Amino acid sequence: MRESISATDGATRQLDKYFTLLVVLAAVLASITGLRNGFALDDVEVIIRNPLLHTLASPWGLFQTTYWRPEMGATLYRPLAMISFATQWVIGGGSPLPFHVNSIALYACLSAAVYRFAKLV
Repeated sequence: MRESISATDGATRQLDKYFTLLVVLAAVLASITGLRNGFALDDVEVIIRNPLLHTLASPWGLFQTTYWRPEMGATLYRPLAMISFATQWVIGGGSPLPFHVNSIALYACLSAAVYRFAKLV
């Protein structure tokens, strides 16, 4: 009796992994066309026109700056986002591709997490 219960649990876990993978695949397929897009909206002001984000020479300096440059109002404090932006800029040499790949990966992970959470409730 115990063996059949564990075999059923194993099959259920395996099926759950496949459904999670299906959710991740659906999220990636739904957003894959965005890879060809350029920078848009606030990306121009926050990323392209901010020379502090074009190098990783002083990553700790990004903990001392605001999300919006002084001429844009110098509001919001998002140091981890700024370090992420600088890293993606350096990796891609200023290309928007790493930004889009990162966004799609985060979207796929979040989709899987929401699916897994929904299964708990």
